[in-house]
Amino acid sequence: ILPAQLTVWQLDQIASYIITKNGLNLQGEIYADAYRAQGFAATTSHYNHSIIYVDPYKLRSLSENTWAFIIAHELAHQHLGHAYGRPTVENELIADRFGAYWAWRAGYDVN
Repeated sequence: ILPAQLTVWQLDQIASYIITKNGLNLQGEIYADAYRAQGFAATTSHYNHSIIYVDPYKLRSLSENTWAFIIAHELAHQHLGHAYGRPTVENELIADRFGAYWAWRAGYDVN
């Protein structure tokens, strides 16, 4: 069994840091749930509170910088109200742009 490279607690700290550095009014929780993550991560949201589900198996192999982008991407979905409807390619690309920018502003390498 490989140990986790990052823990859910560390992802929560990354999310809090990104939120603070970008002046966002968001809050929520992060849970490890491979089924609900639907790949790497997925978000459900109610107003300014969201739950981000992450795949616990992916925690073992992805870097802190990659997770910062993924978490910021999910936060962007919450911020933009995307979590209320069906995913679209356009919404995914917009969340990518916001997520990359927010992670970069927080000091993460998004290359």
